[in-house]
Amino acid sequence: MRQKRDIRPIFIEVLCLMSLVFNLPTFLYAEEPPIVLEYHYKAGQVLHYHYDVSMKGTQRNPEGAGAQPLSSPETPQSFSAKMASRVTMETKKIEEDDSAWVDVRYDTFDVSQALDGKELPKDEGATPFKKMIGKTLSMHFQKDGKMLEMTQSDAMPNASFQEVFGQMEGIFPDHPVRLGESWTKELQLPIEGASQRVAVTFQNTLDSFEKIGTRDCAKIKSVLTFLLPEGTVAPEGTEGKSLGISVKMEGQGNMEQYFDVTEGIVVKTEGTTTTTSTQSITVPATETEKSQTLRNVSTMEMTFKTELE
Repeated sequence: MRQKRDIRPIFIEVLCLMSLVFNLPTFLYAEEPPIVLEYHYKAGQVLHYHYDVSMKGTQRNPEGAGAQPLSSPETPQSFSAKMASRVTMETKKIEEDDSAWVDVRYDTFDVSQALDGKELPKDEGATPFKKMIGKTLSMHFQKDGKMLEMTQSDAMPNASFQEVFGQMEGIFPDHPVRLGESWTKELQLPIEGASQRVAVTFQNTLDSFEKIGTRDCAKIKSVLTFLLPEGTVAPEGTEGKSLGISVKMEGQGNMEQYFDVTEGIVVKTEGTTTTTSTQSITVPATETEKSQTLRNVSTMEMTFKTELE
C-alpha cells in the first residue's frame, strides 16, 4: 500500500509568503488634500512591530474523476498554524534622493502547527524560519516603497522569500489621492519549485481618518484577490524524480491599515483571507502497481495583525 503524501507544507509556505507582504510595516507622509502616500524615512529611527498570523483549514478528497483520496470524505483532515514574531526596523542612512537604507531584524519568530487537533513538534514548522532569527537584512528603499537593493544574507530561508522581499512596493499609489479615492496594486509571488506564481491584487481606498489611541490616523481599506493558476510544483528534494504535484489556488480577503499622519508611521494592520486550493499528486507506475492520482481540496482561513509597540 502506498504511503499517503501530505502536501500541506506547500500551502503553508504560500501563506507565509503572503503574510510577509500583508504585514510589512509601512510609513506614511501626508499633506493636506490631496494626500501623498509615500515612505517618510528618518535617519536613526528605530521601530518595533509585533506580527501575529493564524491559519486554520480542512482538506478532503473531491468526488468523481476516479482519483484516490488524500483524506477520507467522511472525516476531512483539519489543520492549523500560528506564527508570532517581533521585528525591529532601523533607518540607517538617507540618500540624496530621499531613498533610505533600512535594517530589518527578526528578534523572535515562533511557529506552531496542529493536525486534527493534535499539536505537532514545534521544530517541524519552524525550521525554515530559524535562520532569520537575530539576523539583519539591509534593504534600500525608494520613497514609494520599491526596494532598490538588498544585501546578500544567509537569513533568507530560500530563494522564494528573498524574491518576495525584493518585490516590496507596498500598497501606495503613484499619485496623490483624496478621501474616498481608490487605486490598484498587483504583486506576483513566487513559490519554491513552481513555474507559476500567485497573482495578488490589492484594490485600495483611502477610507477615513480615525483616532487610534492618541494618534491621528489615515485608514486604507483593501480588498484582496489572489490566484495561483493550475500548474506543476516540484517539491524540495524531488529533483530528477517523476512525481508530479499539480496545484491550483484562488482566494479573497480584506485588509485595513492605519497610519499616524503626524509621525508618518504605521500603527496597525489587520485583515482576513480565505483560500481554496485543489491539489493532485500523480504517482508513477511500478512493477507491481499501476500509476494513480491522489487528489485533495483544501480550504484555508487566515487572520493577520501587525501592531507598533
